[in-house]
Amino acid sequence: MGAAGRNEPQATPVEDPGGRSRTRVRFPPPPRALRATILSIVGGELTRGSIRRIVAAAGQYFQATFIVSDRSPEDTWQDVLVGTRRISEYTVSPAGPNVLLLTRRYLPDWALMAAILLALSLIGLVLLWVRYTEVLSVSFARTASGTTVTYSGVASRHMIDRLNALLAALSAGVPPTPGAGWHQDPFGKYQYRYSDGAVWTEWVSTNGVLSKDALFA
Repeated sequence: MGAAGRNEPQATPVEDPGGRSRTRVRFPPPPRALRATILSIVGGELTRGSIRRIVAAAGQYFQATFIVSDRSPEDTWQDVLVGTRRISEYTVSPAGPNVLLLTRRYLPDWALMAAILLALSLIGLVLLWVRYTEVLSVSFARTASGTTVTYSGVASRHMIDRLNALLAALSAGVPPTPGAGWHQDPFGKYQYRYSDGAVWTEWVSTNGVLSKDALFA
């Protein structure tokens, strides 16, 4: 039988216990080309760029409000835009003069695992096109003393840690970071604080002892 024949359903007459005749249809495994396509997509997803950007666990719902004194909504909006744009898994886009949308579109980890397990079927290929979309909205409102920043929505813990660190620094009137590395703690709570080049992080050090600042947790 030729290659085409091997890829066609095979009908085999069988007899059930009741003596009635019926036909069992056996479907062949997918062609090698389909299997190769599934495996190549899986391999490409795993090796193209950062794994965090492609595959991720579901985020959680977060909501918080910060007061940034003596700073306009426009300046605060710009600071948040710059500070969050460096997270590669997110797209940061304006949704009006006083709103930013932080959007993450990703392949859920369960779908990738299922696609690998089902790599010999068409279902495995379909699963690789599953995408979840999560949106965190950040709004900026002018007050008598400065700006109120409120965020709400679904996001990763990584994004929330970055956003909290940035807003906490702005709320405390801390100047922009001087660059990535260890610097004297601008909050005055510890001896040194680490900057990732965009925001001050929770990593601090005093007398050589490394710890995390609960303010940023």
